[in-house]
Amino acid sequence: MTTSPAVKEIWSLIKETRKDIIATRKEMKESRRERQKEMEESRKEMEELLKKDRKDMLELRARQKQTDEQMRRTDIKLDKFIGDTGNRWGQLGENLVTGNLAQRLKEKGIKVEGVITNARKGGAEFDIIAVNGKEVVVVEVKATLDPSDVEKFKKNMGRFTSLWPDFKRKTIYGAIAYMLKANRQAEILAEKEGFFVISASGDVIIKNEEDFKPKVFN
Repeated sequence: MTTSPAVKEIWSLIKETRKDIIATRKEMKESRRERQKEMEESRKEMEELLKKDRKDMLELRARQKQTDEQMRRTDIKLDKFIGDTGNRWGQLGENLVTGNLAQRLKEKGIKVEGVITNARKGGAEFDIIAVNGKEVVVVEVKATLDPSDVEKFKKNMGRFTSLWPDFKRKTIYGAIAYMLKANRQAEILAEKEGFFVISASGDVIIKNEEDFKPKVFN
């Protein structure tokens, strides 16, 4: 039996279509494998990133813990320093009444009869105010003394009588005391501005020159 040309053509188309289907399925399998491979690589990369992030986070927490511990130790040292400083200020205040400083001021002709400590008014703070019937000595107490401290105290002294008008009729002097050390230029500047310069580290000493004349801040 002879196959007609039309039937042959149909069979040829069917064979070609089948080849195309097989090729397409093959391509789809290869594409699926590529996608799976890419997804697996992405998953591994993500896992590595998560591991790295976790490691970085743990390291960061460890560093933070170390920093917190260092800050805690620093705070303890600072609290101790502040406490020691406060004690020294308190001791210096007592010295103004009964100790060496009162004696040193007396040697300069100024007798101390009363003391006001930590006086605050109008945004200014005066550590110690020593008084008698006719005179006032305002004392700024610093751990260490720098020229900027002298300049700041000078400004505060310029406002003293306006903040404390009750003292206007008295003769007002200024003094700067330091407990640890002083910049030499700061000492020179303080004396130039008319302040008593007081070393309060150990024995209390007024360090001004013998011919020093304190400035009157009225």
